[in-house]
Amino acid sequence: VAFEELEDRFQGEDLPSQALLIPHPLEFDQISSAALEEHRAFLEKHGFTLEPFGRNFYRLTAHPTWLPQEAAVDFLRALISALREGNIDPARNVSAREAMARMAASRRQRQGDRPGDDEVRLLVTRLLRCRQPLICPEGRPTFFEIPRREIQKRLGLD
Repeated sequence: VAFEELEDRFQGEDLPSQALLIPHPLEFDQISSAALEEHRAFLEKHGFTLEPFGRNFYRLTAHPTWLPQEAAVDFLRALISALREGNIDPARNVSAREAMARMAASRRQRQGDRPGDDEVRLLVTRLLRCRQPLICPEGRPTFFEIPRREIQKRLGLD
């Protein structure tokens, strides 16, 4: 669900960003700093605004609105790492956006508390409205059925 929502958001030209009241200082190694500089236009197009603040130091002054502020720095570091390692190729716009959506969705999945019953029902409804409801972005099944007979057998109710 998160993957398709993010993928749809990424279809626009530029993603809106949220300015930070207090910029977040960041330090990178030389290779990551070079990757950041090389792909700075790509990062800005996707909602990240960074200002140089010395050698290999930057200030994050804005992040995409879809990304919670507390997750922005970690996601940015992971994104720069993926760009540096060639896992995301900005020259291939569609695949770059898909890879970013996949990365963001997997990070979003790990965050938060366990959902309540109402949230689970809503999530299932949203899942069934997706373009690919049967598999996750990694190709694994999103759900499976357990026949009543199997449940009874496991609980010793045969």
